[in-house]
Amino acid sequence: SLTIYDPLHSDEEDRFVLIGSSHKNRLLVVVHTERGDHIRIISARKANKNERKYYEKDAKRS
Repeated sequence: SLTIYDPLHSDEEDRFVLIGSSHKNRLLVVVHTERGDHIRIISARKANKNERKYYEKDAKRS
């Protein structure tokens, strides 16, 4: 998986975008924040075309 800090949406709290594969091999995007010992999910959805390309490009670098 790939985790990216989201400075554009981090005015009130630090937000992170996670891109990774599900157990059914679907590429998903999860936006979350950390509050103390808890992780709060803000949104979760299937990755779009641009997010998929970004993820695949990063995977080739690793």
